[in-house]
Amino acid sequence: MFRKPGLFLLLFIVTSCAAPWRDVSKVEPGMTYEQVIDFAGEPIKKTKTASFEDWMYHLASSPLDTDGSDTSSYIFRFRNGKLNSFGPLRGRYPISIQNYGNLSESNKSIYILPGNVGVEESDLKFRTLSKQLRRYLQKRGYQMAENATQADELIFFSYAVSDPRREFKIETQPVFKWVAPQAKTYHVSNSLGQNVGTISEAPRIGSYQQVGQRTTSHTTVKYKTTVALQTYKNKRTNKPIPIWESRIVAENESSDLRNNVFELLSYSADSIGIDNSRALRRVGFDFNPYF
Repeated sequence: MFRKPGLFLLLFIVTSCAAPWRDVSKVEPGMTYEQVIDFAGEPIKKTKTASFEDWMYHLASSPLDTDGSDTSSYIFRFRNGKLNSFGPLRGRYPISIQNYGNLSESNKSIYILPGNVGVEESDLKFRTLSKQLRRYLQKRGYQMAENATQADELIFFSYAVSDPRREFKIETQPVFKWVAPQAKTYHVSNSLGQNVGTISEAPRIGSYQQVGQRTTSHTTVKYKTTVALQTYKNKRTNKPIPIWESRIVAENESSDLRNNVFELLSYSADSIGIDNSRALRRVGFDFNPYF
């Protein structure tokens, strides 16, 4: 059977430029890396932290979207090699990590105490969050004391989520349209400038061209999460001796204290106990998990 090579090439380019469509309802918890790759292909970006790994994809919203005009970004979050959560990306948010001083050698024992005013060690929220911090300290080689009296150093662990802050945004996005290929005709002139004929050029492959702009406006609600770690030598003196301090700050659309603190600790775990001359910057993914 005779096939038109030009038509085949044109169709290949149109379909390969757009993001792929996948039935996201088939995504399930517990999927492995290999299963996600079989389902959606290779991710366009990977971000790995101390406790989870995020894969980002651009996927078409329907199988009819062949020009990429209706594409959404999705985050696949893995924990221990298995898919833990999945959902559409709302945006990215900056994380600032500022450390001062250094923790002592890893042979020193450490104990974590609540830094928030009015919070006791028995507080369920503190016990849950400090367990995650304790795990990261142990991974860094630090020894954990059984109680504050036996510890060489004390870490006061505090955390908070701010009141909501509303932000109004106006965004302008380009609008693209597929422009079909067109033949071109050129006039040929002699040395006297006289027209002696024309030359026609065969149609080239079409392309997407910007044909306008689309302006949208929306209001977002954001919350600032702050985590503070203040470490002191456990000596019976009138004035506490500070050793190391860390302040981790981020702002996103989530007011979930537990999830936000877990994420900030995970993004900053590799800097625990060290001093950085300037603030470290991380970028987190703010997404709406389906599970």
